[in-house]
Amino acid sequence: MSKLIVDREFMTAPLTGMQFGAFLSAMDLGTAYRDQILLSDKAIYFNMMGKLPNQKQREDVNEALNFLINEGHVVAIALGHGNYIVDCQRSFHYDLDRLPHGGKMLVYEDIKKIMQSGQSWQGALRYYLMLADHMTKDNRCSYSRQYFANKLKMNEASLTRYNSLLKKLGVIIIVPRMDMPSYYYLKHST
Repeated sequence: MSKLIVDREFMTAPLTGMQFGAFLSAMDLGTAYRDQILLSDKAIYFNMMGKLPNQKQREDVNEALNFLINEGHVVAIALGHGNYIVDCQRSFHYDLDRLPHGGKMLVYEDIKKIMQSGQSWQGALRYYLMLADHMTKDNRCSYSRQYFANKLKMNEASLTRYNSLLKKLGVIIIVPRMDMPSYYYLKHST
C-alpha cells in the first residue's frame, strides 16, 4: 500500500477535488527517493483514474497543476504539452518535522477508490480529507455533519450521500450514537 504524509493545513485548503486529486496523484508518483521527477498530465490522470484521459480531462489536470504551482503548493516548472519537472523534496513532505501543523498519513489506494467512484468524487474527496484532518490520535472523529457542511460550504444532504459512498467504498467506518454525532474512523489510517 502506498502511503502519503499530507500536511494537515493543506487538507483543509479551499481547493477543488481535482486540485486535491492532482496533488495527491503527483505526490504518489513523486517518491521520497527522488529530488526531481518528470510528470505528465496523462500519467497523473492515469494514476488517479486507472485509464487514459480525454482532452477535457487533460485540460482539467493541467489547470489544477498550474493552480497548485501558482499558489506554491507544488514547486515545478511547466515544460508545455502537459509535462512538468516537479521538485519532489520541496513539493511533497515525507518528514513530519518539516510540517509546522503536523501531517496525516493516508493510504493512496483509498484516495484512488474515491477518485474512481463516479461523478461526485471531487466533493467526496474534499469531505474525506476534512474527516482525516479532524481525526484524533485514536483515529476517531465525532464532529457533526452540520459542522462539516459549514466548513466545506456544502449542504448536509450531500455529506449524507458522501458518507454512504465512503462506507460503500470501504474507506470509512461510521458508528452511530444515540442523540450525538456519529463516530467516524478511517479504515486504513496509520
